[in-house]
Amino acid sequence: YYFLPMAGLDYFCTHFIRLGFLILAVIVGVVYYEHNHREDGISSGWKAWVCARLITAAEQHNMLDNEKKELLSQVSGVVVEVGCGSGQNFKFYPPEVTKLIAIEPNLEMYPLIEEAKRNVYNVLDIDVQPAIAQEMSHVEDESVDYVVFFHVLCTINDVDGALEEAKRILKPGGKAIFLEHVADEDSSSFRRRVQNFVAPVWRVIGDGCRSNRETWTYIAEHFSDVQIEHFDANVVTAIIQPHIKGIATK
Repeated sequence: YYFLPMAGLDYFCTHFIRLGFLILAVIVGVVYYEHNHREDGISSGWKAWVCARLITAAEQHNMLDNEKKELLSQVSGVVVEVGCGSGQNFKFYPPEVTKLIAIEPNLEMYPLIEEAKRNVYNVLDIDVQPAIAQEMSHVEDESVDYVVFFHVLCTINDVDGALEEAKRILKPGGKAIFLEHVADEDSSSFRRRVQNFVAPVWRVIGDGCRSNRETWTYIAEHFSDVQIEHFDANVVTAIIQPHIKGIATK
C-alpha cells in the first residue's frame, strides 16, 4: 500500500510505472554521472539534469494545482518563489503580482524555466536568479511582500537559515506561503515508520529530499503568527501523502 498509488490499476499503469522509470533514471545519474555542486550551492551536471526532468514530470501531473491556486490567489506586490523548479507555478500567480523573483539553484532547470516564462501572460516581470534559499543576497532587506515555498523545504539542508532569510527580505507584515510534503503528524503511525525507514534511500534518489521532516516545527520556531493545515494529498505514493499548507506572517 505504501509504495502503490491510491487510485487503482489504471492510475498505476499510467503514472506509477512512469515514475518508477524516472526514479531509476535518477539512480543511474547518481551512480554513473557527475553532479557538480559549486561552493555557492548552485548545481549542474547529469544528476541535476535528471532531477530537473523528474521534478518537471511530477509537477505536470497537476495533482496539487487546486491547492497552489488557492494559496497563490492571495499574493500581490513583490513576490519571491524559493526553488521555482521548471516554472510550473508561474501560471498560477494573479495579475496583482507586480514582480516575481524566482530563485532556482539547479542550472539544468533554466531552459525549462525560459519555456514556462514564454507561456505566462499574467505576470509580466519575472526575474530568475541562480541562488539558494539561505543566501538570497541580491534581494534587499524588507523589500518583499510574499515569499513562496512549494515543495522545497523538504530538500533544503539549512531550513532554519532559509526561513531566517525569508524573514530578512519580507516587509513588516509580509507573509510566507507554504505547501510542503512532510512527516506523518503521528510519530507512532505505521506510515511514519515507513517514512523513517526509506528516508536514507529517498534522500539519495530525491536529490536531498527528506521523507520524514517535521517542517511545521521549523516554521513555528521562526514565525509567531502561523496558520497551517495538515492534509493528505492525492499523490502517487503514501510516503509523501502527508502535506501541510498555510501562511506565516512576519
